[in-house]
Amino acid sequence: MDSQLQALVDSLSSVSDLRNLDRYNPVIFCVQNTGTNEFLTVACSIVEPSPLILPINGRWINLNTLSPDYKKVFQLKSVQTVKVYTVDSEASMLALAANQYDVVVRSDTSPNSAYRLDQLDPTVLSNWTKVSDSTDSRITNPIVFDPYSNETSKMTWKPIETWSDFLMGFEYFTVLNKGDPGINGADGAEGPKGDTGQTGPRGAQGPQGPQGLQGPAGPTGPIGPQGPAGPTGPRGPRGLIGMTGPQGNTGPQGPAGADGVLPDWISGGVVL
Repeated sequence: MDSQLQALVDSLSSVSDLRNLDRYNPVIFCVQNTGTNEFLTVACSIVEPSPLILPINGRWINLNTLSPDYKKVFQLKSVQTVKVYTVDSEASMLALAANQYDVVVRSDTSPNSAYRLDQLDPTVLSNWTKVSDSTDSRITNPIVFDPYSNETSKMTWKPIETWSDFLMGFEYFTVLNKGDPGINGADGAEGPKGDTGQTGPRGAQGPQGPQGLQGPAGPTGPIGPQGPAGPTGPRGPRGLIGMTGPQGNTGPQGPAGADGVLPDWISGGVVL
């Protein structure tokens, strides 16, 4: 390890002790890369740090004084999340539907022993390897028990020996395996209705459209009532006298009249 990187390790180790470093209390630092103004994540811990707090390409300084990798620096390259089972017998362990690198804690042993499935078939006893999180090297036999989760993580680490290697690598968090989603909860109560907003301004009048076609003529309406008689006009001028018509034929002679009677005061035709 070059002197510049060793100086950083010694400095962060001292600060971690002041921050009460222990198995359950890793100390996380952000170290600035002055060349790019980016910040690098550095985890100082006694056990392998959880991938929940250390991103891919993040740095880990191993501060386990019992480990052969004490004060060595590693860069996280990949993560595989595995499950931890607890069983009470060897038969139960072999009956598990476990996947490669899953771990089983045997409660029938004292102290409880942990076994890792290093081969694909969980029904074969020789495929299970006994492991211990206190003595295994983090590089040759990478396995860590997360005290805050029922899962473990099989991680791949790259040793870092120089300051230039320490500054290399874009950090990002990986997506760990998740369980099936739970059923949806009940719908919440409807909130109160908000106040009606103010009426917006009236929009500008659009251009006038073209004149429509003339419609068909409507039906003839009913005859209206007769109006009042007008005033009598002035008398017209007198007409010309007509010509005398022709004389008519003589009518037939009438019967003879009766004899008349003279009054007493007439005698002999003489008036007295």
